[in-house]
Amino acid sequence: MMQKMPELKPRVIAPVEPLHHSANVDWDWSHDDYELTTEQYVSEPKCLKWQAPTTPWRQTLCKHAGTTVLNEGRVVSWLRTTIATANPAVMFRNQAAVGTANYLNMYILNFAPNLSQIQLGKFVGGSGVGIDSNAFGGGFTFPINTWRKVRVTWWETGGVMYVRVEWYHDTEWTNICDELFDADNMWSGETVNRCGLHFGGAGGVVYADDTEVWGP
Repeated sequence: MMQKMPELKPRVIAPVEPLHHSANVDWDWSHDDYELTTEQYVSEPKCLKWQAPTTPWRQTLCKHAGTTVLNEGRVVSWLRTTIATANPAVMFRNQAAVGTANYLNMYILNFAPNLSQIQLGKFVGGSGVGIDSNAFGGGFTFPINTWRKVRVTWWETGGVMYVRVEWYHDTEWTNICDELFDADNMWSGETVNRCGLHFGGAGGVVYADDTEVWGP
Protein backbone atom coordinates (compact mmCIF):
# COMPACT_ATOMS: atom_id res chain seq x y z
CA MET A 1 0.00 0.00 0.00
CA MET A 2 1.39 3.39 -0.98
CA GLN A 3 1.77 5.75 1.95
CA LYS A 4 0.48 9.30 1.65
CA MET A 5 3.21 11.88 1.29
CA PRO A 6 3.02 15.25 3.04
CA GLU A 7 2.26 18.42 1.15
CA LEU A 8 5.60 19.94 0.15
CA LYS A 9 6.61 23.20 -1.46
CA PRO A 10 9.87 24.44 -2.96
CA ARG A 11 12.47 25.76 -0.55
CA VAL A 12 15.19 26.13 -3.17
CA ILE A 13 14.55 25.95 -6.90
CA ALA A 14 17.62 26.88 -8.88
CA PRO A 15 20.36 25.23 -10.89
CA VAL A 16 23.34 24.18 -8.81
CA GLU A 17 25.44 26.52 -10.96
CA PRO A 18 24.25 29.90 -9.69
CA LEU A 19 24.08 28.60 -6.11
CA HIS A 20 27.67 27.45 -6.55
CA HIS A 21 28.72 31.04 -7.16
CA SER A 22 27.51 31.85 -3.63
CA ALA A 23 28.65 28.57 -2.10
CA ASN A 24 29.38 30.15 1.28
CA VAL A 25 25.76 31.35 1.44
CA ASP A 26 23.82 28.36 0.09
CA TRP A 27 25.93 25.17 0.26
CA ASP A 28 28.47 23.47 2.49
CA TRP A 29 31.06 21.29 0.72
CA SER A 30 33.09 18.50 2.30
CA HIS A 31 35.95 18.93 -0.22
CA ASP A 32 37.04 21.61 -2.65
CA ASP A 33 37.57 19.43 -5.74
CA TYR A 34 34.29 20.39 -7.40
CA GLU A 35 34.02 22.69 -10.39
CA LEU A 36 31.59 24.17 -12.87
CA THR A 37 31.94 22.76 -16.33
CA THR A 38 30.57 23.27 -19.81
CA GLU A 39 31.34 19.62 -20.64
CA GLN A 40 27.79 18.66 -19.70
CA TYR A 41 24.73 20.52 -18.51
CA VAL A 42 20.94 20.41 -18.51
CA SER A 43 20.48 24.15 -18.15
CA GLU A 44 22.94 26.55 -19.72
CA PRO A 45 25.67 27.41 -19.26
CA LYS A 46 27.25 24.91 -16.83
CA CYS A 47 26.68 22.16 -14.29
CA LEU A 48 28.42 20.83 -11.21
CA LYS A 49 31.22 18.33 -11.81
CA TRP A 50 32.63 16.34 -8.90
CA GLN A 51 35.11 13.51 -8.66
CA ALA A 52 33.65 10.37 -7.06
CA PRO A 53 36.60 8.59 -5.41
CA THR A 54 36.21 5.38 -3.48
CA THR A 55 37.03 7.28 -0.27
CA PRO A 56 36.66 9.78 1.22
CA TRP A 57 33.25 10.31 -0.31
CA ARG A 58 32.09 13.78 -1.25
CA GLN A 59 29.07 15.62 0.14
CA THR A 60 27.34 18.92 -0.42
CA LEU A 61 24.69 20.06 2.06
CA CYS A 62 22.22 22.87 1.49
CA LYS A 63 22.29 25.59 4.13
CA HIS A 64 19.85 27.94 2.44
CA ALA A 65 17.34 29.42 4.89
CA GLY A 66 14.48 26.97 5.47
CA THR A 67 16.39 23.83 4.45
CA THR A 68 18.41 22.97 7.53
CA VAL A 69 15.60 21.42 9.60
CA LEU A 70 13.71 19.24 7.12
CA ASN A 71 12.32 16.32 9.06
CA GLU A 72 10.24 15.63 5.94
CA GLY A 73 11.29 16.88 2.54
CA ARG A 74 12.33 16.27 -1.02
CA VAL A 75 15.40 16.64 -3.23
CA VAL A 76 15.03 16.86 -7.01
CA SER A 77 18.06 16.80 -9.28
CA TRP A 78 19.40 15.89 -12.69
CA LEU A 79 22.26 13.38 -12.25
CA ARG A 80 24.82 11.86 -14.61
CA THR A 81 27.72 9.45 -14.01
CA THR A 82 30.71 8.53 -16.15
CA ILE A 83 31.15 4.95 -14.93
CA ALA A 84 28.68 2.45 -13.48
CA THR A 85 30.49 2.28 -10.13
CA ALA A 86 30.40 6.05 -9.53
CA ASN A 87 27.21 6.31 -7.51
CA PRO A 88 25.27 9.54 -7.06
CA ALA A 89 23.11 9.68 -3.95
CA VAL A 90 20.76 11.91 -1.98
CA MET A 91 21.33 12.36 1.73
CA PHE A 92 18.81 13.63 4.24
CA ARG A 93 18.33 14.06 7.99
CA ASN A 94 22.05 14.78 8.01
CA GLN A 95 23.22 15.93 11.45
CA ALA A 96 26.24 17.98 10.34
CA ALA A 97 26.14 21.50 11.76
CA VAL A 98 25.70 24.39 9.36
CA GLY A 99 29.15 25.36 8.11
CA THR A 100 30.25 21.73 7.79
CA ALA A 101 29.48 18.72 5.58
CA ASN A 102 30.05 15.07 6.43
CA TYR A 103 28.30 11.69 6.47
CA LEU A 104 28.75 10.79 10.14
CA ASN A 105 25.02 10.64 10.95
CA MET A 106 22.45 10.66 8.17
CA TYR A 107 20.23 8.69 5.81
CA ILE A 108 21.44 8.04 2.27
CA LEU A 109 19.47 7.01 -0.83
CA ASN A 110 21.94 5.57 -3.31
CA PHE A 111 21.55 5.04 -7.06
CA ALA A 112 23.74 2.04 -7.97
CA PRO A 113 23.91 1.74 -11.78
CA ASN A 114 26.28 -1.24 -11.64
CA LEU A 115 23.71 -3.23 -9.62
CA SER A 116 20.54 -1.67 -11.12
CA GLN A 117 19.41 -1.00 -7.57
CA ILE A 118 18.06 1.70 -5.33
CA GLN A 119 19.69 1.36 -1.90
CA LEU A 120 18.56 2.94 1.36
CA GLY A 121 21.05 3.10 4.19
CA LYS A 122 22.18 5.24 7.08
CA PHE A 123 25.40 6.24 8.76
CA VAL A 124 25.49 6.21 12.54
CA GLY A 125 28.66 7.58 14.09
CA GLY A 126 30.36 7.18 10.72
CA SER A 127 29.49 3.48 10.36
CA GLY A 128 27.29 2.48 7.43
CA VAL A 129 24.17 0.39 7.97
CA GLY A 130 22.20 -1.06 5.07
CA ILE A 131 18.43 -0.81 5.46
CA ASP A 132 16.76 -1.94 2.25
CA SER A 133 17.20 -2.14 -1.51
CA ASN A 134 14.98 -2.56 -4.54
CA ALA A 135 15.69 -3.28 -8.19
CA PHE A 136 15.22 -0.52 -10.74
CA GLY A 137 11.67 -0.55 -12.07
CA GLY A 138 9.14 1.74 -13.66
CA GLY A 139 11.15 1.73 -16.87
CA PHE A 140 14.11 3.34 -15.09
CA THR A 141 17.67 2.66 -16.21
CA PHE A 142 20.83 4.57 -15.40
CA PRO A 143 23.29 4.11 -18.28
CA ILE A 144 26.60 5.91 -18.05
CA ASN A 145 26.95 9.34 -19.65
CA THR A 146 23.18 9.84 -19.57
CA TRP A 147 21.21 12.45 -17.65
CA ARG A 148 18.40 11.28 -15.39
CA LYS A 149 16.00 13.54 -13.47
CA VAL A 150 15.12 11.97 -10.12
CA ARG A 151 13.34 12.98 -6.95
CA VAL A 152 13.63 11.51 -3.47
CA THR A 153 10.92 12.25 -0.89
CA TRP A 154 11.08 11.27 2.79
CA TRP A 155 8.41 11.56 5.46
CA GLU A 156 7.09 9.76 8.51
CA THR A 157 3.78 8.13 9.27
CA GLY A 158 2.94 6.26 12.47
CA GLY A 159 6.50 6.50 13.72
CA VAL A 160 7.96 4.96 10.55
CA MET A 161 10.08 6.84 8.00
CA TYR A 162 9.19 6.23 4.36
CA VAL A 163 11.16 7.09 1.24
CA ARG A 164 9.74 7.34 -2.27
CA VAL A 165 12.08 7.36 -5.29
CA GLU A 166 10.85 8.57 -8.69
CA TRP A 167 12.17 9.65 -12.05
CA TYR A 168 10.78 12.04 -14.64
CA HIS A 169 9.66 9.81 -17.49
CA ASP A 170 7.41 10.66 -20.44
CA THR A 171 6.44 14.04 -18.92
CA GLU A 172 5.41 12.60 -15.53
CA TRP A 173 6.90 11.36 -12.31
CA THR A 174 7.08 7.56 -12.15
CA ASN A 175 7.99 5.35 -9.17
CA ILE A 176 11.29 3.56 -9.67
CA CYS A 177 10.56 1.00 -6.97
CA ASP A 178 8.31 0.27 -4.01
CA GLU A 179 8.67 2.65 -1.11
CA LEU A 180 11.53 1.95 1.24
CA PHE A 181 11.18 2.47 4.98
CA ASP A 182 12.96 2.45 8.31
CA ALA A 183 10.97 1.63 11.44
CA ASP A 184 13.79 3.10 13.56
CA ASN A 185 12.91 6.54 12.13
CA MET A 186 16.20 8.01 13.31
CA TRP A 187 16.83 11.73 13.91
CA SER A 188 13.12 12.48 13.82
CA GLY A 189 12.45 15.98 15.11
CA GLU A 190 16.10 16.94 15.56
CA THR A 191 16.95 20.64 15.47
CA VAL A 192 19.39 19.97 12.61
CA ASN A 193 18.08 17.84 9.73
CA ARG A 194 19.89 18.75 6.52
CA CYS A 195 19.84 17.37 2.99
CA GLY A 196 21.95 17.43 -0.13
CA LEU A 197 23.92 15.31 -2.58
CA HIS A 198 26.47 12.59 -1.94
CA PHE A 199 28.99 11.29 -4.48
CA GLY A 200 30.91 8.07 -4.00
CA GLY A 201 31.92 4.82 -5.60
CA ALA A 202 34.97 3.46 -7.34
CA GLY A 203 36.36 6.48 -9.13
CA GLY A 204 34.78 8.31 -12.02
CA VAL A 205 32.91 11.59 -12.19
CA VAL A 206 29.37 12.58 -11.22
CA TYR A 207 27.54 15.60 -12.65
CA ALA A 208 24.51 17.34 -11.12
CA ASP A 209 22.30 20.14 -12.40
CA ASP A 210 19.07 21.98 -11.57
CA THR A 211 18.98 20.73 -7.99
CA GLU A 212 15.88 21.62 -5.94
CA VAL A 213 15.04 21.28 -2.25
CA TRP A 214 11.40 21.05 -1.06
CA GLY A 215 9.90 21.04 2.40
CA PRO A 216 6.60 21.42 4.29
